[in-house]
Amino acid sequence: MAVGRLLERQGQSLAFLGILDTQPQATSESTASVGEELNHYMQGDRKKAFLALPEAERQGLKDKLAQLGEEDRVEHAIRWARDHELLSREESDVSVAALKVAYALDRKTARILRDATQDPLRAPIHAWWTSATLSKHGKAPVDWTLYTRGTVEIGIILGEHTDAVQSIQVHQRISEILAMKRACGAQKESYAVQP
Repeated sequence: MAVGRLLERQGQSLAFLGILDTQPQATSESTASVGEELNHYMQGDRKKAFLALPEAERQGLKDKLAQLGEEDRVEHAIRWARDHELLSREESDVSVAALKVAYALDRKTARILRDATQDPLRAPIHAWWTSATLSKHGKAPVDWTLYTRGTVEIGIILGEHTDAVQSIQVHQRISEILAMKRACGAQKESYAVQP
């Protein structure tokens, strides 16, 4: 999306933007309160476990995070969540440095999304959701119509997130879309050169 916006700002036309089961953390912005930021580190059932901790312990963490700069705050929150077993098993197996990188990417994505609502793409968006994602959220977790003035085409893939990348149906649909775009482009060019 960021590259597409950059291309359009340079006067280029973006014919296709495909999004495969992408679930950005739109709330991970620099303006988030300490409490909102904490939600980033603890997902799903981990949030319930966090809320079950004594209020004094939770408030102590918030007070400590409020005293730290962004870099130190992120590291402290990750270490605290790990010490209190509030990270997923996958997150617990990853280094703090890797989690900090992932969080920085989430924050950058949130900024890109915020900017994209203020200056949407002109290009159409083709998005695919997995049945697991839709089941988990009860609906599509992102409304892509907020990020384009063009059309949005939604597809559904049975399975988990990795199935979106491996889906032969998705690959075929992308090939069809790109072939139609090429055919339309070639047709326009031929009309342009006719006397």
